[in-house]
Amino acid sequence: MDIKVGTLDRPRLDPVAIEGKLAEVGCSWAHVVVRDTVTSTNDEVVELWQASDEQIVVLVANEQVAGRGRLQRAWSSPAGSCVAMSLAVPLEVVREGNVEVSAVPLYVGLCVRQALQRVGFSADIKWPNDLVVFSPDGTILKLGGILVQLHEDLLVIGIGVNVTLTEAELPIPTATSLNLLGCGVTREELIALIVSELSSIVTKSDVWLTEYRAHCVTLGQQVKVTQVASEAIEGIASDVDVRGQLILKTQGGSVAVSIGDVEHVRQAESS
Repeated sequence: MDIKVGTLDRPRLDPVAIEGKLAEVGCSWAHVVVRDTVTSTNDEVVELWQASDEQIVVLVANEQVAGRGRLQRAWSSPAGSCVAMSLAVPLEVVREGNVEVSAVPLYVGLCVRQALQRVGFSADIKWPNDLVVFSPDGTILKLGGILVQLHEDLLVIGIGVNVTLTEAELPIPTATSLNLLGCGVTREELIALIVSELSSIVTKSDVWLTEYRAHCVTLGQQVKVTQVASEAIEGIASDVDVRGQLILKTQGGSVAVSIGDVEHVRQAESS
């Protein structure tokens, strides 16, 4: 059955198609559950994992009505228009890999980028983990984002990607969707590819940080970082360290920032 949103007919997620795509890429790393409507995939995947015997659980939803972004922002979208998914991974599993827990949000952003690359679509990353592209006039447009939360000894990884949003449905002028950019990947295929890429979190070598730096559009920029209950920090984004911190060169010296909203002021001048 299709979901009607205005004049649009959008197919519901097909669990069989997701299973088929996972089999195609040889991924049996996690147990994937599909639900039609959820409040927040991050919240509900915790309950799902607690009631399951599976070590790693993935929840994907056709519609998310009370999702959250970073810094407690609300996030929602028309039914059938986006990838809305969360993974519940025991903290001990993550610690067995080669990614610092504090750097997981960055690593996940890179994995989503690589999943898109596998269907021929190229995106960049704005620190820490926004999936972005550039408009013809150089404006940064947001395609998706990640929210990683810690629930006791469980790491919850939430991922949202705009797939079939129309221009009229975009939440802000600086957002976009895969379909608007000419990418016709199905949600089922993209979900399977993301799960496949994330399976390497326990085995990935330390080259991931080199890959992240190569695709992070924040590096080399003059930026302003706004932090909750703190003054904004301005400087040149010079590096990202193994803990996922953004290193800023400021007038007072180097500063490491672990969380905050980044505004690209201008590209730093070459010395």
